[in-house]
Amino acid sequence: IEASTLIDMVQTGVIPACAEDLAGYSSAPTLAGNREGVYSGVASKVTELQNALDKLPADDDAGVQARYCADVIKPLMEELREYCDESEGLIKSEFYPFPRYKDMLFAHHSEEPRA
Repeated sequence: IEASTLIDMVQTGVIPACAEDLAGYSSAPTLAGNREGVYSGVASKVTELQNALDKLPADDDAGVQARYCADVIKPLMEELREYCDESEGLIKSEFYPFPRYKDMLFAHHSEEPRA
């Protein structure tokens, strides 16, 4: 469930935001920095994770499935997460589809005090 949710979030949210952000540098590609590599890494890793999830041994017992998830799926999820975290720091704020860590952690510092 977690891997499928991650794939869905990346494919429907992060990758479109990456594409929109990168398009903003089309007239000045030298200013894009390492965006293309990071964003390509997101796309590559989500494909790799989907392929691994598709190969989940469905006919085996729960122990075999759990071992596959621990040894194959979870490491790929962690690698994808690293690319997504890096892309979060590059994507223009208004394009990013999810709350950013700094917004979740520090939003209370910029809110009006409650009476």
